[in-house]
Amino acid sequence: MNKIKLISSVVLVLIFAVTSAGCITGDTYYVGIDTDGTDPFIIQDAKTGEFSGFDVESMKWIAQHENMNIEFISMNWDNIIPSLLSGEIDLIYSDMSVTEERMELINFSKPYMTLDIVVASNKNLNTTMDDFFTGNATIGIPSGTTSQNFVRNNFGEDYDHMVSDGIIVVYSYVDEMFSALDNGDVQTVVFEKSAIRGYAENSKNIYILGETGVNEGIAVGMRKENTELLEKINHGLTDLMDSDKWIELKKKYGLN
Repeated sequence: MNKIKLISSVVLVLIFAVTSAGCITGDTYYVGIDTDGTDPFIIQDAKTGEFSGFDVESMKWIAQHENMNIEFISMNWDNIIPSLLSGEIDLIYSDMSVTEERMELINFSKPYMTLDIVVASNKNLNTTMDDFFTGNATIGIPSGTTSQNFVRNNFGEDYDHMVSDGIIVVYSYVDEMFSALDNGDVQTVVFEKSAIRGYAENSKNIYILGETGVNEGIAVGMRKENTELLEKINHGLTDLMDSDKWIELKKKYGLN
């Protein structure tokens, strides 16, 4: 998911250990993930706490393929890059978009997918894309994301005033943002199409209003000095993307 991080204290919400089958050698690699609004990439079972999703299954496959021992660590998205830089985690495999700002801080693997950024609305509000682009509709965006960057660039110098006036509402949590849209507290939100589809399936009100023309490549993030891990992840990703498992996972999670 597409988020630029601020340095803050790390809050570990849940640790889920995954030991890959086969011969495991070397140290454990700690994989940072965020479960807020990241379906179908990261999914957490409400009853068992177990993780699934496209990114989780991909990482498990790579771990087995590359003889890696891994642990998934779930944390607040704003803490994920600081946690990587401080050494609390070794990589970020969580729907993370590649941006110039992030590339100044960390290394990225080869991109494994491109996602479209779209505008969603509430069917009861009769909002149009013209309302959105002219600032005549309230707009919800998740903090520190590509979606926020798009809205900031679209409105330019008016952005800060629109935030102050409540026309643009910045949310810390994606679930909170979509709840506001479902309740009609905001007229539109900007986010990834794949995630919006998931929310729309569980709501009678939410639907995709229109396209922004913006897309983003997502990749695995690592510390710049960890070139050995970068090579390992890229090798695993290449083999995974060339395998039948890749096709199976994309079909399973609706990412065809």
